[in-house]
Amino acid sequence: MVYICYLLKPASGGSYIGVTGISLRKRVMVHLRERFQGEIEIEILATRSTREEINEIETVLIAELRPTLNRIKGGTSHPAKRRDPDAFCRQGHWRESSYRKPNGTLVCRKCRQDQKRKRRIAKRGA
Repeated sequence: MVYICYLLKPASGGSYIGVTGISLRKRVMVHLRERFQGEIEIEILATRSTREEINEIETVLIAELRPTLNRIKGGTSHPAKRRDPDAFCRQGHWRESSYRKPNGTLVCRKCRQDQKRKRRIAKRGA
């Protein structure tokens, strides 16, 4: 796994240094949804193969660059959460959208909707 230390510069001003083990694109989307508005300039500062190394680099860079939007000193990234493979149906939908039949079988609501839609289209075409 590759860990990335990055610098964000929002159009509103300031700067933020962060670390991610997921796709940088996904992480930036989370920032946009939760914290920053408008355009963001992104710069990759470092990449490493271990979380410990990238945490050390993040701490040093925060101390040197003094970004205005960081709330903590850095070096505290958490391990990536692994999703349970049983959390998805065969089509890749979240199991949270499922329900149980009286016999205990799990049925995905989204797959069920897709099946119904396909049947309606097939009836119209016949």
